[in-house]
This record gives sequence, structure tokens and C-alpha cells, in this order.
Amino acid sequence: MKIQAHVTKVENENSKIKGYADIIVENCCKFNCIRVAENFNGELFVSYPQKPLYEDGKPKLHENGEPMYTDVFYANSKEINDAIKALVLEAYHNENGYAYINPQKGEFVNAKIDPQLHACNDERVKASGRLTVGGYMKVPDIFVNLAFTKDTEPFLAVSYPHYKSGDEYKDFVEPLEKGKVWDREAKEEKNYNFKATIEGVMRKQTREFHPELAALLDKNKSVDEKIAEAKGIAEGGASGQAKEAEQEISK
Repeated sequence: MKIQAHVTKVENENSKIKGYADIIVENCCKFNCIRVAENFNGELFVSYPQKPLYEDGKPKLHENGEPMYTDVFYANSKEINDAIKALVLEAYHNENGYAYINPQKGEFVNAKIDPQLHACNDERVKASGRLTVGGYMKVPDIFVNLAFTKDTEPFLAVSYPHYKSGDEYKDFVEPLEKGKVWDREAKEEKNYNFKATIEGVMRKQTREFHPELAALLDKNKSVDEKIAEAKGIAEGGASGQAKEAEQEISK
């Protein structure tokens, strides 16, 4: 397991929010807006960003009428969750704002992002599902949407959970465009575009869900190719899923 945490402290001493953290998991994906906060006893704690829960288009409420919330992303075990939150607190206390979990000798870095999608028949949303990062971080609410250029040419756009910052929207979760994988032949780390790869995989799966949509997109293939090229990967070149992307630490 390889995780890097970085904390930016909040300068307002009266704020209960003491800092915001991001973590990079397995050299392949960044998770943003993790909060370091202070409880009523003056103790620090770490929480993931949250979003309101909905049911049939309406907010879900507790018995007392308060809205229900859920984490935007989460670890799939208490052990890993505790390790991540302890790492964030360590980074908060470190002078440079950074802290690391590095693989032990002989361990692997599981630099893999795995999508689990299902088909949607919405006019705009064509597929939805979740990502699993490194085998232990879960990201629900991933969507593949039918979008259009200014010239009304269709293409498939991947949407991650996001938040508004000022006048722009930012993603809570960012597959890295310059991640790292271990090249076994060259015996060295090399840059790898995880964002382009995983989005290529999801677009390909969505096309398979909707053959009629694939035919429509094929009529405008040049648009999809330009988008894929801008993201650094050809549409058909994503099937390797980062070549398994496992890094072995030198023994």
C-alpha cells in the first residue's frame, strides 16, 4: 500500500475546520477535500467529503427531520480507513504538511483503477457505477453522459463526483494524468495516464451497452478521436487497464 497525504491548514483560528487534505493512492488517483476538524472537546478528527442522500428524487431524512448524508468516497475496511485518517493527522502535524505510507519490502503497489458500470437508459446518462482504486478505495456515483459539442456533435463524457469552488466545478476524485507504473523490462518507474485509460475503458463499455448509440457516435468518430487524443489515448487502446500496473518494490 502506497499513500501520500498533504494538508493545507486553515488560517482562521476561530474555524472548526483546521485544514483540508488530499491523498494520492497507489500513484494513480487523487482524492480531494478531506477535512481536518476540531470537535467540541478540542480534539482533531478527519472526515471525508459528504453529499446528501436522495430517494425517488427527494432528500432522505432522519426521524428528527435532519437530512441524511453519505461519504463521497470511502475505504472498504476499518483498518485502511483508520490508517488513512491517521496519516492525514500526521501530515497536519508535520511542518511540511506531508506524510507517507510506503510499501514494505517485497510488497506491491496496486496501481489499478477498476470501473463497475451498468447501463442507463436516461436521455443524458448512458452508464453509471463506481470505481475501485487500489483494491480498497470506493468511489460511487460515476457517470458516462451523452454530451454535445458547440456544433451539436455527440460524444461521451465521464463525470466524477464534484463540488463548486467559486465560479468553477472541481472533482473530488482525479485519476492522475501523470501517475507512475513500474516498467518491468526497463526496471524503472514510468509516467502513465490513468485518467485517459480509465475514461477510455468506460466509454468503450458504454458503447457496448448501447449499440445504437455507438452507431451514432461512429458517424462522428472524428470528434471522439479528437477528445481521446486530447486525453492522451486512442479509444481502442484502453483495454490493458494500466497493464495491471503493479509495481514490485526491489528486494
